[in-house]
Amino acid sequence: MIAEWVNVKDCGASGYGEADDTNAIEAAISALETSPSRTLVFPRGRYRTSRYLRLAGLSDVTIHGSGATIVYPSADESLIPDGVALSIGSARSAFYLLDCANVRIDGLSWEGNATERNFKTINQGAGVYVRNSSGVSLESCNQLYGTALLDQENQPNDRGLIISNGKSYGCRGVMTLGSDSRVEKHIFELPTGTDYDRVGEDIGSSHAIYIYSGRQNVDIDRCTFRNLRTWGFKASGTNDPIRNVRVSRSSFYSCGGGAMAGADNNQEHTGIVFSENYLENCGLGRAGWTKQYALHFLGSSGCKAVENIIVYTQNASSEGPGAAALAAIAAFRYRATTQPCETLTLRGNKIIALGGTSPGLIANKAIYLDGVNGVDVRENDIIGVGASGIHAASSSGNITGLLADGNLFQNVIVAMQTFNTRHSILRNNRLIRGPNTFNGPQIRLHGDVGPTVEGNLEQGIVGSPVPLEVSGP
Repeated sequence: MIAEWVNVKDCGASGYGEADDTNAIEAAISALETSPSRTLVFPRGRYRTSRYLRLAGLSDVTIHGSGATIVYPSADESLIPDGVALSIGSARSAFYLLDCANVRIDGLSWEGNATERNFKTINQGAGVYVRNSSGVSLESCNQLYGTALLDQENQPNDRGLIISNGKSYGCRGVMTLGSDSRVEKHIFELPTGTDYDRVGEDIGSSHAIYIYSGRQNVDIDRCTFRNLRTWGFKASGTNDPIRNVRVSRSSFYSCGGGAMAGADNNQEHTGIVFSENYLENCGLGRAGWTKQYALHFLGSSGCKAVENIIVYTQNASSEGPGAAALAAIAAFRYRATTQPCETLTLRGNKIIALGGTSPGLIANKAIYLDGVNGVDVRENDIIGVGASGIHAASSSGNITGLLADGNLFQNVIVAMQTFNTRHSILRNNRLIRGPNTFNGPQIRLHGDVGPTVEGNLEQGIVGSPVPLEVSGP
């Protein structure tokens, strides 16, 4: 059986990282098409290529990396679309999978260009580019530099991708996924130096994972995102809706933003869930970094943030817009004329300061709502974060049907503020004062219609709990 495997070195590849191994690897791929084992082996080494390697029409094949690395020209401007590779990204990729099914790759690494900062028009090559292919899996595969480990289109057969147990380090661009895909136990990390800071729209670095319009049933589980200058995860698009995406049990450290679900213009993305994630110092910003939110919902419906832990160990940077981060969790519409957030659930989240000098210097708001209909904010703990614990406003459209029930506010400046909301219910919330808590009313209503305020209590004082003070109608 071993003799039936196709070994790239048997086809003339050197694996020393100096000679161009492109022709030898292409010969090995051709041999794979007729091999009884359907298995291609890269022995340990560094294989340098000068153009993309096309794997077309293959099915039920396995590619073993055995610790091998393919060094490829992800930023070579002479590589342009050629009628087979239809985009710059595919032309500058290492592997180009076209019309394939059930291709398994394990133990292989790719290394792209490390210095070219323009990731939108020059450094666009991924380790693996997938077009019209289903059932592709990458296990224990790594990407060093270039744009991303994988770039998958959204053709009818671009689905069923699985990525597990690998690492992407120093990648300039985004990993894009088709429908019915899963990424688990993968690490996304950028260096801490300034080379990856963003200068203009196309320079520096982008998100780690980007789910575009029309994708459905995507699962991100137990991944790690570290030092991303913008979002660790983003689901957004202006064309077809995105459905049923889950980001769970993942960790985000020092990212410009943690995870974001956004409906640009009037698309209604639905069923996006962020659950059981840990986010530390996300959205605090500094020069060259985006200052956003830990979790963000933008014009989506039926979405949830459930049992996430959001931690801050320091004040926000004063280098970005404003001294404080914008919010830990935010939900609002794209603009005043577009789709609002509908039926949003924020439940069981913990937003906690373990450092920093003041809640208001960490984030302006712990939870920020603007132009949201039917939002359930329940049983969240907000401790030492935010000039406002919950801030519900209407600058981009009225908020209707806010329920804030059973939340804990400890050492926040003001527990809850609402502006021009309709039929809000604020009940059974608790306040524990701290050194930064404002000495006036802790529930402030401004121009609200038909609010219900009941059972909100202050704790941590001698004797029975007392109602929180309320100002406004």
